[in-house]
Amino acid sequence: MDSDFQIENGILVSYWGEDPEPCVPDGVTGIGDEGFAHCGHLTSVTLPDSVVRIGARAFYSCWNLAAITIPDSVVSIGKEAFKDCANLDLVRLPAGLTHIPDKMFLYCKRMKTIAIPDGVVSIGKEAFCGCADLALAVLPDSLACIGYRTFQGCKSLKTINIPDGVRSIGTNPFIGCTSLSSVRISPDHPCLACRDGILVEKGTGTLVSCLGGRNKADCQVPQGIALIGDDAFQGCMGLTAVTIPDSVVDIGEQTFAYCPDLTTVTLPSAITRIGRAAFLGCRSLTEIVIPGNVTKIEAYAFASCAGLKAVNIPDGVVSIDKYAFDNCTGLTVVTVPGSVVNMEYHAFASCAGLTNVTLMEGAAWIGDEVFFKCEKLMNVTIPDSVSHIGRNVFAGCFRLASITIGSIGLLSESVRPFAAVGFAEHPAAPGTRRYAEHLDYIRENVAEHALIDAAVHRPALLTLLLEEGLLTPAVIPAYLARAQETESTQGTALLLEYQRRYGGGPESTPDELRLDADLPEDDTGGE
Repeated sequence: MDSDFQIENGILVSYWGEDPEPCVPDGVTGIGDEGFAHCGHLTSVTLPDSVVRIGARAFYSCWNLAAITIPDSVVSIGKEAFKDCANLDLVRLPAGLTHIPDKMFLYCKRMKTIAIPDGVVSIGKEAFCGCADLALAVLPDSLACIGYRTFQGCKSLKTINIPDGVRSIGTNPFIGCTSLSSVRISPDHPCLACRDGILVEKGTGTLVSCLGGRNKADCQVPQGIALIGDDAFQGCMGLTAVTIPDSVVDIGEQTFAYCPDLTTVTLPSAITRIGRAAFLGCRSLTEIVIPGNVTKIEAYAFASCAGLKAVNIPDGVVSIDKYAFDNCTGLTVVTVPGSVVNMEYHAFASCAGLTNVTLMEGAAWIGDEVFFKCEKLMNVTIPDSVSHIGRNVFAGCFRLASITIGSIGLLSESVRPFAAVGFAEHPAAPGTRRYAEHLDYIRENVAEHALIDAAVHRPALLTLLLEEGLLTPAVIPAYLARAQETESTQGTALLLEYQRRYGGGPESTPDELRLDADLPEDDTGGE
């Protein structure tokens, strides 16, 4: 019934009828933006020859829509027109169409075939993304441009022909096409080539895609490639090793992201850039040697590489961006070269296995929460060159025991006791700024028991307190009680020995006091 449609100036604005197979009235010239959106009861729609335009998201989320014939009168279709039409199977596109818009069939999971009419010159980004059942896509000779991630997640697509007229191809159009083993391209194609499952853009020397269905554990990037493009290997299941030639100078964004079986990558010295999230989620990668010409480790570059046990950060890197090594739970030791002037938010956060961190002289800026929740981190060395330490840098580092740092004033109050330990274990020369600052802090905080937990588990700090006469008879009982309560065998033995010799704390501290070599080992490990 015509009363089921809201039509304004020839444009169907909305449909509120209950008929699952409505026929749009003759004379309607356009389906407006979201005209049928969220009509979940629709199974098919008949459009008249008077329609020339279909707006953006016109049939968005019509999840039961199974078939639609678009008349040849239609020359324009808006973006996301059939997005989330999960049961859409049969679609006939109009002969007058020249462009497939962005995300036109995004997540049309049941679509099995699509024939793009001759005359279409471009396919927009993610046009068929998530069409899991799509097994056949016919591309016309008129096609000149294939957009960004056009066929991402088309798991049933096994082969596709790319016409000679295609001159531009976006970021890996075949991510997640796990069955795709062949892209058929004429050997005389002026712009593209595909050999051994590797799609290459000839003019730019860019590796565009490693096909998800090539079913080979190793990959040799062809000599002459200069850039491995964004997403080129993303999600390649079963890929274990990649060898990259000296011709490559740039690795793009998310290039090897989520390759769960990748264990070995050889990076040549010519590489100058490793892009954002380049190895994100490569959980089997155990070691990476970053080439010396790389000056910046970009955001998320190695995040969630859970198997990564060793990383070589070369002298020459000046910046480690946010989340660069976040959640690398296998890392145990990190040395940051002095060339690194900036470490950003969460750069090494949630590295649960990290125990020791050393920043070399020259490092200048440590951002907020850089080592957040590094639960096994015990020892940190921070050079005098560091001028800024952000908020919550060591929050959640429950086993932190020692920080060696030039200026204790850079640290938050909550972690200054660990700097006192670092000072005791790596003494500074009297008269230096470090010596004065640390000793003043220790002297001011002994009576308030701010150092009690650190001292009873770290013999060097406890010995320093006693040697400097900072533990008075009034505070020694509290320290002894805490040592016994927390089962610190070394701390307990040292305090009892001190009391035995000097009766709880003399006015002047004896020079001969030292931790006896045969005292029992501390079973608590400073936890």
